[in-house]
Amino acid sequence: NFDATATYGGTYYGDAIFTAETPDTSIIISSTLNITGFPEIGLNVTTLTFDDTYINDTSSVLLEITNVGSDDLEISSFDFDNDYFFMNESDLELNPGESTEITLLFIPDSVGQFSGYLTINSNDNNDPIIAISLNGTGEVSPLLLSFSSLSDTLDANTVSSHVLSLTNSSNETIDYTLSHDIDWLTINNESGSISTNSNALVQFNISTLFMNYGEYTGTVYVATNVGQFDIDVNILVAALAIGDDINGIPLSFKVHKNFPNPFNPTTKVHIDIPEKGHLQVVVHDIYGRLITTLMDSDVEPGISRVIWNGKNRLGVRVASGVYIISARLNNQQYSQKMLLVK
Repeated sequence: NFDATATYGGTYYGDAIFTAETPDTSIIISSTLNITGFPEIGLNVTTLTFDDTYINDTSSVLLEITNVGSDDLEISSFDFDNDYFFMNESDLELNPGESTEITLLFIPDSVGQFSGYLTINSNDNNDPIIAISLNGTGEVSPLLLSFSSLSDTLDANTVSSHVLSLTNSSNETIDYTLSHDIDWLTINNESGSISTNSNALVQFNISTLFMNYGEYTGTVYVATNVGQFDIDVNILVAALAIGDDINGIPLSFKVHKNFPNPFNPTTKVHIDIPEKGHLQVVVHDIYGRLITTLMDSDVEPGISRVIWNGKNRLGVRVASGVYIISARLNNQQYSQKMLLVK
């Protein structure tokens, strides 16, 4: 008898050995068992509901996917029916018995209820297409920030200032405190109270004193009695200081992280050009499809800056989601992920 219970698909080999005491002999019978396995997708939920989310902010939920079958599960695509829900993954493969969690994201652009479906396409013979219901609510933030990210390009040994406006749109007083661990940033008016329909001005001071060429990032945390808000800060020290290449030329090819990120509607990317050559900069979606070409020309050594306005080659604004910016200089290539929100 052959028993394939709890056995994965594949070919199995074994020997059956028969022995006798009189005479002392044995017979060996070789056996081969071919088991046809089947992949089967298992989900922990069929409906996902996101926490109430401020307009243009992001919330996330986890979806657990398990291969409860006996052969490899191949998920060919995750498809959404609108731009408010998305994820980073484009495909997935799970061995029998393997489980993983994926992160789904929700970004509302207005007040109200949002709903949609995530469609999962796989090689599950019984359920090749599974739809998961998605729900979320967009609401106005009680504290409005004049910017949620800050980007600047400075020479070494210089100072710049930026003013953040905090506006209270709620019916109660908002207490706030800003904190960070960024060496090159100081903040004036970093704590206080804001009465209803009033605002407070907070000054960010950036100093590149004794800083070398390069990209620097950090986060400022705005703690309040109505929640926490994060402000990403990114600077590029564009002029080389003592200790770097004295000719003012980057030492290696690099695509710096785009800023702001997430972004809407535009983002910019600095690219280090260590040598003369031909530079091509393109944007693809997570499926590898070309969205647009940002640069395709000869360049001199130095720093190049490109800006993407969130549109494709036809000038049409693309959907929210993850995009890949790739730069090729001669025989070198460098890529970074970007997140477009609406």
